[in-house]
Amino acid sequence: MSAINTKARVLAVAVALGVLGLAAASLIGPARGTSGPGETIERAVHASWANYYKRPAALARDVDAIVVARLTGTSPGRVAVGDSPQDKVPFELAHFKVERALKGSTGPTVVVERVGGVVEGQRVVFQSDGGPYVVGQRYALFLKKQPATGLYYLINDQGRYSLGSSGLKPVAESGRVTEAFSGKTLSQFTSMIVRYLNH
Repeated sequence: MSAINTKARVLAVAVALGVLGLAAASLIGPARGTSGPGETIERAVHASWANYYKRPAALARDVDAIVVARLTGTSPGRVAVGDSPQDKVPFELAHFKVERALKGSTGPTVVVERVGGVVEGQRVVFQSDGGPYVVGQRYALFLKKQPATGLYYLINDQGRYSLGSSGLKPVAESGRVTEAFSGKTLSQFTSMIVRYLNH
C-alpha cells in the first residue's frame, strides 16, 4: 500500500483539526509494516498546538472548563474526510465522570474529542496530547468547548495531568506551566486554580 501524501492530507484536514486547537504540522507518517487480510497498519499523527502558554494563570483563564475526572470509556467518533477517499483522519470520544469541576458547568460527565482510532484498516495514533487515555485513570484537564457539538477538547498538552499517589503528572515537556502543577496534590492544585481565577 502506498504512503499517504502528507502535505495533501495536512491541508485536507486542517479545518477539522483546527476545531481541536491544533495547528496542523506533520500529521500522517508512513505506515508501519504492511497490511494483509485482517491486519491493521499503524500511522502516527503529529501536530503542533495553536495556543501555548507561558504562565499557568493564563492557561486557567483561557479555557472553558477545568475538571478532575475519571475516564470511564471511549467510543469511535467522526471521521474527517479530505479531498480524496484516502484522506481520512478518525477521532475518538473519551467519556469522563466528573469528580470536581473547578471551572465551567460541565455536568456530571464530559466527553472529550481527540484524534485517534481505526479507519479502513489503519490505526491512527496521536501522541501530541499524551496518547490515548487510560480507563479508570483520574485526570486534571483544561478543556475548550466546541460550540457546534457541545463536545470538549484538550486546550493543548499543557492541559492534561494524570492524578496518582505522587500528585499531578504532566504529559507535556517541561516548562513553566507544567512545572507549576507537576507533583501538586489535588488540594494544592485546586487552591492554585481558585487563586488564578480570582485575580
